[in-house]
Amino acid sequence: MPSGWTFTAQYYCDCLFDEIEKSGGKRSFEHGATLNISKTLFSESLKLSASGLIMLIDFDSVLELIFSTKERKKELTDNMKI
Repeated sequence: MPSGWTFTAQYYCDCLFDEIEKSGGKRSFEHGATLNISKTLFSESLKLSASGLIMLIDFDSVLELIFSTKERKKELTDNMKI
């Protein structure tokens, strides 16, 4: 996209076969969505990215923030402990 922005989104549905046997033959599905936003700066020498995943049944989620240059890639979650 113009100005160095990139947006991607995805929806998906998985059929959980193990759950079909446990539920007596009823199909069990898991729905999720992803989103990625990134911006390149300084003549494409720096890239800032944010990616997220959310599961739409239990609303489990993940967020990943990344700074990358042509030489290195650094995730903000590398040194975080909870």
